[in-house]
Amino acid sequence: MRGRVLGGTSMINAGFYSQADKEFFSEMGIKWDMDSVEKAYEWVEETIVSQLRLPLWQSAVKEALLEAGVGPDNKFNLNHKLGTKFAGSTTTKNVYYYGACTEAP
Repeated sequence: MRGRVLGGTSMINAGFYSQADKEFFSEMGIKWDMDSVEKAYEWVEETIVSQLRLPLWQSAVKEALLEAGVGPDNKFNLNHKLGTKFAGSTTTKNVYYYGACTEAP
């Protein structure tokens, strides 16, 4: 399969952003420099991540999940959590999309 999209195939994804679980790093069998990981998270979150504005239908699905007992409601959260949440997007508030090969400001 070959992607044909303006901006290249790096532009084919949802632009969803969330931090990895702490267990991910410990279970990988690699010695991670966690100070560097935290600095990378800070840079990404300050530079290219914005809070999603949920469309009406997504808000309705989220509310239905909460009513069905899928919870707690973690609101806007960049960490993996049990329950519902909405995470970051790699688009700016003006909906500029940062693909995998896009140079961030």
